[in-house]
Amino acid sequence: MRKKPVNLACWYGKDKEDFLTPEPLMPILPSISTAARRRRRRTTRGAFTLIEIMIVVVIIGILINISMPSILRSRESARAKSCIKNLKAIDSAKEQYALDNKLSSGSPQSTDLYGPTLYIKTAPSCPSVGTSAYTINAIGTAPTCIIGANLNTGTWDDHIVR
Repeated sequence: MRKKPVNLACWYGKDKEDFLTPEPLMPILPSISTAARRRRRRTTRGAFTLIEIMIVVVIIGILINISMPSILRSRESARAKSCIKNLKAIDSAKEQYALDNKLSSGSPQSTDLYGPTLYIKTAPSCPSVGTSAYTINAIGTAPTCIIGANLNTGTWDDHIVR
């Protein structure tokens, strides 16, 4: 039995006879030279040139040079704040020791302030030096750190933050 051709003329606006010898529906492939040219163009555009890489390295270097001073300043600021916190804790422990022992003068020792059952559990260490670098001083005077001079009595300016 012979099949009837499908009437697709309404879809393409063609006659029935055109469907008996169908046209290729696929587009014609470009010639080999055009495909090779496109492939070659894609491979050369995918890589960076030496100048582009050098420009990126220079920009990164400039950004690092701009940001390093502020990073160093913020690190020293954090160390200073930590040291000031330690100095305040030592002063508070010293005052509590003086109140508990009814002292108005004298200089408490570190063994009087630091210990598991005393006012400060562990001896504070200066973040800039790394060891216990604090001088407790007499009752009524501020403790000091070996980093700064603390010339102003009653202030906590051992580390100078600029």
